[in-house]
Amino acid sequence: MINDNNIHKQVINSITFPIIIIDKQKLINMVNSAAEDFFKLSSKVLVGKSIEGILPFSSPILSLIDNSLNTETTFKEYKVDLSTPISGSHKDIDVEVTPVIGSDNYYQIILIEGFNEKKLILQNENQKNKIAMSNMSQILAHEVKNPLAGIRGAAQILEKNIESNEIVMTDLIINEVDRIKRLVDNLQVFDASIPIDLKPINIHSILRHVKEVMINSSEKKIKITEEFDPSIPDVIGNEDQLIQVFINLIKNSIEAFSDESDSDNEIILSTNYEHGFIIKEKLSEEKVKLPIKVSVIDNGPGIPASISNEIFQPFVSTKKIGQGGLGLSIVSKIISDHNGTIELDLTDQGTKFIIRLMAEL
Repeated sequence: MINDNNIHKQVINSITFPIIIIDKQKLINMVNSAAEDFFKLSSKVLVGKSIEGILPFSSPILSLIDNSLNTETTFKEYKVDLSTPISGSHKDIDVEVTPVIGSDNYYQIILIEGFNEKKLILQNENQKNKIAMSNMSQILAHEVKNPLAGIRGAAQILEKNIESNEIVMTDLIINEVDRIKRLVDNLQVFDASIPIDLKPINIHSILRHVKEVMINSSEKKIKITEEFDPSIPDVIGNEDQLIQVFINLIKNSIEAFSDESDSDNEIILSTNYEHGFIIKEKLSEEKVKLPIKVSVIDNGPGIPASISNEIFQPFVSTKKIGQGGLGLSIVSKIISDHNGTIELDLTDQGTKFIIRLMAEL
């Protein structure tokens, strides 16, 4: 049995979501107060029982437990229907089964009602917003770009017939027209009518390409560190769009660094494989495995918690009013089109974005 002295009990009972500790024989060794409330049974009743005795024989949690015990790794699944024989009620929960650190014989089962599902919903536009953004991008592409071309052409003609000291005005017109065109081009990523071509690609080659581009184009002194798992398989994705994703994320990190000459400015690009990360596709409800985890971490000032829930919405930004753009909303849309997920992990210092993608079978 795990040492259940007072400090251990105080720590585990202070956690507000259910935690169950089992051994390799699937016997319950410890539960916290939240687990007692969840199963409507006391720890005296639960401890010593098999986890299989309090869950339905068909529960997907049992297969997660088997997978975790067999591979000694973490398995997760979101929006799992847990209707226990005791409660009998329908519950959608997020489940994680993981080995207890520092122990060869114990595993912890964490149950959280809708937490990660809510995070995934927050980082994606709802269906009405997607349709609205798609319609807007199509209108802008057809109704704005043609007049812009005419304005730019007229400014170039004027440039040939005016005094040299007045060219600054035509240059201003041309530059602003080009800026608006770039904005319209960025909005076209929201056009749902444009199909996306997905194929197996090496995520490390994409990250290294983006690293070189950003280091060579940045005016600030930065260090970009690679922490790659060389064994991960190819991801299923679109090369150009994934390059855009990581350019946008790294660009945001660079812009957030306040001291341009600070040699401590660092961005970490990390990859690893997580066997058991499974979500349900929002429309079809089919399970989607997303084992490839890519993290972009910086040690900058971070993102205020007050805007963290809206950070993937258009024009939401920590920058000054009028300077925020579409960078993170474009990132969110591209990852959504890849059937992946992106989330902002709020930390004590800096910013951490976690992207999960499908792997080549």
